[in-house]
Amino acid sequence: MKRGKKVSKTNKITIGLIAILLSTSAMADDNLIFIDQVGSSSDVTVTQSGSGNTVGGTSGAAATGNRASLSGSDQTISVTQTGDGNTLKLKTQDGSTGTSTTNYSATGDNNTSIVDTVSTGAGNTINQTIYGNTNTTNVNVRGNSGANSVTTNIGTSGANSNSNTVNQSTSGTLNSQTVSITGGNSNTVTVLQGKGSSLTNDITVPTTSGTLLGLDSATFGSGTTSDKATASVTIQGGSNNVRIGQVGGDATGNSATVDILGSSNGISIAQQGLGHSSSSLTVTGGSNTLNVGQNATSGNTNTTTMSVTGSNNLVNIQQNH
Repeated sequence: MKRGKKVSKTNKITIGLIAILLSTSAMADDNLIFIDQVGSSSDVTVTQSGSGNTVGGTSGAAATGNRASLSGSDQTISVTQTGDGNTLKLKTQDGSTGTSTTNYSATGDNNTSIVDTVSTGAGNTINQTIYGNTNTTNVNVRGNSGANSVTTNIGTSGANSNSNTVNQSTSGTLNSQTVSITGGNSNTVTVLQGKGSSLTNDITVPTTSGTLLGLDSATFGSGTTSDKATASVTIQGGSNNVRIGQVGGDATGNSATVDILGSSNGISIAQQGLGHSSSSLTVTGGSNTLNVGQNATSGNTNTTTMSVTGSNNLVNIQQNH
């Protein structure tokens, strides 16, 4: 049985759906929430417990009535889903001033989240915390705004989180992205800051048809840059795959930091643009593969700092300008 709610209201909204407390006729979980929110200084909280719950529609492209859509400055959005097979499709758009914060928490297996942000203001924050296995999270921040941050934490030292997929993309200036995986194996992390026309080292970039995030056709436009950007990935576990792609458009350049404790991990970093690029990798463990490709314009300096402890590791570094 499905239960639906559509909300179009400013100020504070709190929604809670707890499947185990519903009447016997509604025990099949599968709750559904639609939100159409327009207005500044909104506070939206959504809590779902159970399996097969959805915030923002079921399938297909984003459209009115088929997503959770919130537009306005200075918003605070919190979504918590506990259980298996839950889905979040969230689209936010801020005004030219002010900041917004989006918090997403998922506990369980086989959950899917999409957070698509059109940002014209600065200093927006997206925080994600995920516990469980085989979850997929997609975050995309579009626009030329600056100082936005995306942080994703997966797993704890006491409970492994395995086979999760993290896709994060930003454009603009002074953006930062951080991914931390604790006690997990076989996870895949892709961090993109600026798209440009091409990237090396088999970095997979989203297409203009939006196939990576599955929302709007203009998901990540061709030729975008992300200047003065920072990316940081920390992993404790094995057989993980990390890909970082950065394209900068000014002389300052971008930086990437990867710290891994574990074996049989694959790390690829691709940096290109007009300025200085820097990469720092610290790896402890065996049978890891490290690829770094840096391409800057003439007169600028690429820097790679690497510390590798362990046996049977493979290192490939290519620098051009």
